[in-house]
Amino acid sequence: MPIRLINNHTLRLESFLGNDVPEYAILSHTWDPDGEVTFQELLRFNHMTDHKFYDRRKYAKILNTCTQARKDGIRYSWIDSCCIDKTSSSELSEAINSMYNWSQDARICYAFLTDFDLRDATDNNLEAALRKCRWFTRGWCLQELLAPANVQFFDSAWRHIGFKLSMCPLLSRITSIDEGVLNGSVPIASIPVARRMSWAAQRHTTRVEDMAYSLFGIFNLRMPMLYGEGLHAFRRLQEGIIESSNDLSILAISSKPVGDDDELRSPFLGLLAASPRDFEACGNLTYTGTGPNLDDTFAITNKGLYFRQAQLKVDTSKGLYMMSLNCQQSQQSEPESIYLRKVGPRLFARYCPHSVEDSVGRGRDDPTVSTEEIYIVATITPITHLQLGQADDYMISVQSRNHTLSGALQVIQRGHWSDVWDASRLAFLTRGRMPFGGYCKVFPSRLQSIDSENACQKKHSWGHFFLLCGLARKAANSTGLPGSDIQPWVKLYLPEEWRDIEKRMGIVDDLYAAVDTENSPGTSDMAALHTVSGQHMTINATIEVVRAKARPYFILRLEFN
Repeated sequence: MPIRLINNHTLRLESFLGNDVPEYAILSHTWDPDGEVTFQELLRFNHMTDHKFYDRRKYAKILNTCTQARKDGIRYSWIDSCCIDKTSSSELSEAINSMYNWSQDARICYAFLTDFDLRDATDNNLEAALRKCRWFTRGWCLQELLAPANVQFFDSAWRHIGFKLSMCPLLSRITSIDEGVLNGSVPIASIPVARRMSWAAQRHTTRVEDMAYSLFGIFNLRMPMLYGEGLHAFRRLQEGIIESSNDLSILAISSKPVGDDDELRSPFLGLLAASPRDFEACGNLTYTGTGPNLDDTFAITNKGLYFRQAQLKVDTSKGLYMMSLNCQQSQQSEPESIYLRKVGPRLFARYCPHSVEDSVGRGRDDPTVSTEEIYIVATITPITHLQLGQADDYMISVQSRNHTLSGALQVIQRGHWSDVWDASRLAFLTRGRMPFGGYCKVFPSRLQSIDSENACQKKHSWGHFFLLCGLARKAANSTGLPGSDIQPWVKLYLPEEWRDIEKRMGIVDDLYAAVDTENSPGTSDMAALHTVSGQHMTINATIEVVRAKARPYFILRLEFN
């Protein structure tokens, strides 16, 4: 796209393209509430023999820019208000996508602070006075501070305040932008995405969409402008960043429950931010390594954010998973993480950790980190919230009154049951699938007593047994209540008994058929383990229905004696 420049001597517009673009100055300013000189006005004056800019106050901004540029030996100037034809949507879109580069290529940028009078400032109150300037709160002025190598500040009467390089410490304190970024010694692209977003957290734009559009250049993006899309513009910006970067810090937004009423607040959270303000606390973020992990492959899909190899840590005390974002607030702090709840096969949703109480019955944090292919729900809509609230319907939760089970259960990685196993809550998320069957190995020697740190019967090697459970359809629904036509079942097998079944059936895919070949399974079962030294352990398993909400779920209790 050609760039239109104002000839500082003739005050006429001229167009240039490619290598023919001459040196030019740009003006960075806050727009006057009464309006600015438009492209059409300046073009009309270009055809007059006498420029009457002095008739209107807003023309002074153009005249002073051109005058200062002439003093600096620069022949041309660029001003956003009058060098772009904003009546052309295509030109406006292309210009906005080019603004960062135009600012970067300028020989100098004049930052005009209309609400600052240098005569009222002293060395003691200069910083406080500058902080009050609108220029430091406007969205478009951020890229005009960052992109040009040379920025000169002027007060309301065009008195020289200082240059960006000499004012770096002061500007850094006002804007919370690293001095290295301001002086050009640190590339902007090397700063975590969330930290760059935090620079705009306290800035504003007149139009909602411009809050996103003004950040395109800072993230090296080119995207179409769709005025009228509202807050969706900022979502598009984040999606564009995700498409071009594997920086997980973009997910490091504040985790606040959705909803104004405590009773209506959803513990589920969206992955993407509503505005830069959600990144306000990310001003000190650094990468845990030298940069984004090259293995962090993720992409936006219609199912959510897809991760080919997500690194998940199980937090059984909260019934959640933790995913590190490979960034941290300081070298001494823990890496930033987000909490996830499993809501389906390979499907997770971000969850507010403050919405759950720690449970000693499931266990403590699992120090192991698993690598899984997963999807994370990106947006929480009213419909999505309803669907997520049903994720636990007909769940089979494995519990024990006296022991923590997390270290003792090993789900067999075969069949659909392994995909619906929630290791953080020790539960099968059946969603009412009929018939359903799942099974796992249980190692009693790995049990932890809730009242003690010692393993259950740790001095004995108990081997393992097989725990099978599932749901079947009853012949008739007697009560009409949701789930009253569902029959839960549980079955325990010793290793030698399970080997006999495998000899008959080979690889066991249909668990209900496997157990039904001997006896119809019921809601309770028991088994006994023995050691070579004559020690004896009895295992009792019961499964019961819990009607805590519209649809029931099931608790499978294991007790060891």
